[in-house]
Amino acid sequence: MKQKTIIKTYLYFDEDERKRFKKWLIDKNLSLGIVADKLEVSSSYLWLVINGQREVTKKLKESLEALGYEM
Repeated sequence: MKQKTIIKTYLYFDEDERKRFKKWLIDKNLSLGIVADKLEVSSSYLWLVINGQREVTKKLKESLEALGYEM
């Protein structure tokens, strides 16, 4: 039997990224609820992601970038 080693990388918001995201919201005159609606996720889930309690999935990252937020 062969053994495989798989390394996965997970993306989470840290304190600096959280501040940058909040600044982006203010600069774009957006609220968390509006962004959550555009991303088709709940504001509760987005809040958990921003606070580093949930990972940023590939789909969520792509959706945020489509809105103009660069990760």
